[in-house]
Amino acid sequence: MSENPFKIANPSLNQDHVDKVSNEIPSGFDETDTIKRIEKIISSHPLVVFMKGNSFFPQCGFSANTVGMLTQLNAEFKTYDILRDPELRQSIKDFSNWPTFPQVYHNGKLLGGNDIMNELYQSGELKNLLS
Repeated sequence: MSENPFKIANPSLNQDHVDKVSNEIPSGFDETDTIKRIEKIISSHPLVVFMKGNSFFPQCGFSANTVGMLTQLNAEFKTYDILRDPELRQSIKDFSNWPTFPQVYHNGKLLGGNDIMNELYQSGELKNLLS
């Protein structure tokens, strides 16, 4: 396992704790074909967020906002840090035909990015969709 990325924000954070509570899908995902890797990641959990960083340490405001909305709704979700996987970072833009991050997938289908998530959250549709 690589250096604990959470130590930057919290130097006393124990790696065992991070491993137990992390909802991050590991990069690589045992697949060399990028499209197949994307498909496996998306099908690995009902709610997947491709984002910059992870839910413990989002690396952009849009990613942090999306994680915040999902957390507020007590949604179970997995994250995938696109900053650790440059090949996938580019390929998923083509795969989804969506140019920005985060990208949220629900039951294998793209919901959208932070702007769409915000609209769904504000209207109450996101809560209904995830219930």
